[in-house]
Amino acid sequence: MPMNYKKIAKTTAKWAIVLTGGYFIGTTATKYIEPPEFIDLLAEYTQRFTEQSRFMASNVRTLASPLEKKTAANQYLHNFPTNIPGAGTITRYEVDGAKHCLVHIRQLHHPPLDSLRFGKKRTPIIAVQQDIYAILSHLIQKSKLTNVYEEGIYVPEGTSKDTVEGLLYLRQQKQDLKKSDTTLRKKCEELSLQREKNEKIYTQICINSPKMSQELFNWCQRYEPIAKLLEQVSRDVCGKYSSAPSEQNETEKQGEELYRQGAADVLFFERKVDLKAAETANARKQGRFEPREDALLEIVAKDAPTYAVTVYGGGHDFGDNIERWNTAHPHQKFSFIEITPTAYFTHALGMAVDEIKR
Repeated sequence: MPMNYKKIAKTTAKWAIVLTGGYFIGTTATKYIEPPEFIDLLAEYTQRFTEQSRFMASNVRTLASPLEKKTAANQYLHNFPTNIPGAGTITRYEVDGAKHCLVHIRQLHHPPLDSLRFGKKRTPIIAVQQDIYAILSHLIQKSKLTNVYEEGIYVPEGTSKDTVEGLLYLRQQKQDLKKSDTTLRKKCEELSLQREKNEKIYTQICINSPKMSQELFNWCQRYEPIAKLLEQVSRDVCGKYSSAPSEQNETEKQGEELYRQGAADVLFFERKVDLKAAETANARKQGRFEPREDALLEIVAKDAPTYAVTVYGGGHDFGDNIERWNTAHPHQKFSFIEITPTAYFTHALGMAVDEIKR
């Protein structure tokens, strides 16, 4: 569920004390009730000081047991990297006897296509997605990660299939298009070389040669319209393939893909990882947070992996969901790892400050 940021206003003294390390400085947090983005960030930063006490107090082990006595899920948690490129913080919550370990990579993502906010905040979103791309790439290479449970991919009602099937079709289309592009680029390079060769022949024979056979004369007469046709084909068909894209264009292209698709999708289209549903259609109808978070735990428990990596919005807090789940399912308990990308702090705070200035 989303963290209860509103309580900052109700207990301003408590938060002021926490933020100053024990010294009461007043109740200035009250005036920042609006906009909510600032409250979100204030609570987010405060949370870092109280991280260990906020989560599953009755379930978290204070002293870790010997590694050989841990479950496979907790061995995974214990061996999880402490430093990952792109990761600002990596926080672990070990639950004794956990059968699964959920890894939540927090993200910023673009608004829906029909939203008035679509296209805004591109720089922060791209920066966070670049970090997520680096985090996932590291886990793919070092931890043999093969699947990512991605926010937005869901299981439709009345079926076991999910929308990733549509992504599989799109990925194949994209791969086919890349093959077509490669073939066309090669043909265009050949055409460019042929045009240069023809131009040299024309200059040497048709212009500089004092004498020529009738056959050469006829060739020279036909050259100009043929040359114009080749030029038109080269311009209309091969224009975008005439030279390798500049580094800047490639960077811009990657940024656009990260903004529109997200890092997990980009890696999926690159055939480096597979995607799995992280929610259900029914949960999407019920609400933005709790039902979707609960649905992910149900999906992972049903799939029964030792660990599951999900890319989900930074506003989602799986802590209370896992606490309830572990109480209700003592033989299917979860441990938890939360990863916050480096750019999430920098740019998310900047986004909140921008909103305050407006």
